[in-house]
Amino acid sequence: MAFTNLNQCYSFSCSANSTTAIKLSSFSCSEVIIVNPTSNAAVLLVYDVNTTDNSRAFGIPAGDTFTMKGITNSADLSAKFLTAPTGGAIYCRTQYYTHSTQSYG
Repeated sequence: MAFTNLNQCYSFSCSANSTTAIKLSSFSCSEVIIVNPTSNAAVLLVYDVNTTDNSRAFGIPAGDTFTMKGITNSADLSAKFLTAPTGGAIYCRTQYYTHSTQSYG
């Protein structure tokens, strides 16, 4: 039987700011690993589908990593910085569930 790896992974960066939430680039996936590479006290807020309510956001501290699971596309998420910097890069990696069952056939 042939082995088919369904786990297509993509790495990308986005430029976020502290005024408007930006949608992440669009890739089919079931989880996204998001890195806030800032070295100051800038908290990155990550929002789920169609919301920018800060009370429903996930906060990622400077220099930390967060994994959002249970989505179908990375564009289901958007992000912005809660405070400074006024603009900066965030890094993302899309993948299917960690330890997901692969297809044979």
